[in-house]
Amino acid sequence: MTEKNPVAIRSLFNHIANRYDLANSLLSFHLHALWNQKVSQRIFQKSAPQMIVDLCSGTGDIAIRTLKFAERKKIALTQIHLVDFSEEMLKVAKHKALKLPLEMQEKMIFKQADVTNLSYESSFFDGAVCAYGVRNVNNIPLFLSEVHRTLKPKGTFVILELTRPKHVLMKKLHDLYIRTFIPLIGKWLTSNKDAYGYLQESIRSFTSPNQLARMAEEAGFTHVEIEPLSGGIATLLLLHK
Repeated sequence: MTEKNPVAIRSLFNHIANRYDLANSLLSFHLHALWNQKVSQRIFQKSAPQMIVDLCSGTGDIAIRTLKFAERKKIALTQIHLVDFSEEMLKVAKHKALKLPLEMQEKMIFKQADVTNLSYESSFFDGAVCAYGVRNVNNIPLFLSEVHRTLKPKGTFVILELTRPKHVLMKKLHDLYIRTFIPLIGKWLTSNKDAYGYLQESIRSFTSPNQLARMAEEAGFTHVEIEPLSGGIATLLLLHK
C-alpha cells in the first residue's frame, strides 16, 4: 500500500470496519476504552459545547461516549456530527446508534467526507474531536487548518493518537509490540499484507506529539496541552482556538 494514499486507506478501513472495534480492543489491551472516555471528558473540560464534530469518527465509539457523558452531566449537547471517509465505518456507527435512546439518535448527524475539505461554514462548531485518525490524514497541516476554520472562537479540539513512549524500557517494549503483535492482529484483520503493513508503519512513523502541537500552532491554535497516556503509548492533545 502506498503510504497515505487516501483511496487505499479508505479501502482498508472499509474492509476491516466490522472488526475495527475488536481490533482496537486487542491492539490496546482494552486500554482504548479508558483513552476514549478521556476524549469525551476533555471536550467538556473548559466549556459546554452544544455542537461537536467527531472527525475520522470511525465506528462512532467516541461520539456515543460523548453523548452519554453529556447526558450524565446534564450538558445541553444538541448535535454531534460524525465525519469519516469510509462508508463502511459509518454504516457500523449507524447500526450502533440504533441501540441508543431515540433522543440521542436524533442528535447524531452522519457525513461521509474528506476531513481536509469540510463543507461546513466557518465558526460552525463549538468543539471537535479526532481519535486515531490524524495519522491516516494525507495533509495534516491542511486538516488542522480546516478544523480551526470550522471552530468558533474559544472552541476546543481534542486529538487522541497512538504514539511512541519516551522512556527507554517502554520504548523497547513498544518496538517489540510493533514488530510482533501488530502483524499478528493485522493478519487476522485482513489477508492483504500491504494493509497490515500499513497499520504497523502508521504507528512506527507517526509524527511526535510535539511536532503535531507545532503544526497546530501554525494552523492558528493559540494554546496547546499535551497529555501522555499509559506511559506515552497514546497521547491526548488539547487545542484551543
